[in-house]
Amino acid sequence: LLHFAAMEIQRIWRSTRCRRKVFSYRIAKVEEESIVVLQRATRRHIAIQKFSRAKSSAVILQSLVRKFFAREYLSFLHFAATEVQRIWRSARCRRKVFSYRIEEESAVTVQRMLRRYLARNSLFRYRTAAALKIQSSFRRHAQVKHFQLLLDSTVIVQSFFRSAAV
Repeated sequence: LLHFAAMEIQRIWRSTRCRRKVFSYRIAKVEEESIVVLQRATRRHIAIQKFSRAKSSAVILQSLVRKFFAREYLSFLHFAATEVQRIWRSARCRRKVFSYRIEEESAVTVQRMLRRYLARNSLFRYRTAAALKIQSSFRRHAQVKHFQLLLDSTVIVQSFFRSAAV
């Protein structure tokens, strides 16, 4: 009987010890899983922070590149506008010079016809004096016009160089 009692005590003790071991293994396993979960969360947080920094750096870099290309394009547009203005002013000046030449040729034609008429007229001397007066006035007028043209051209050239210098 004593032997059976000792075996029963041993069985109960082994069973209790086994249950304790299983319980401690379960606790260890839960702790290990908790550590893994914490590590996963920490790694995820660090990865999100790295991604966020990389994304903001990429956005800043894209912004700088876009700004550079926008400035380049603006510079190109400014140059193109300046070229168009230069060509337009040059063409306008050439048209003015051409119209002055036409006026001068017209005046010469009128003078030639007037001289022919006066040569045929009996009051040649009187009319010759008048023609000389007209020619003198026209030449004076033409010289004033020419001087004004030179003055206007000088102002245009100076404004072009001043605007190019800025």
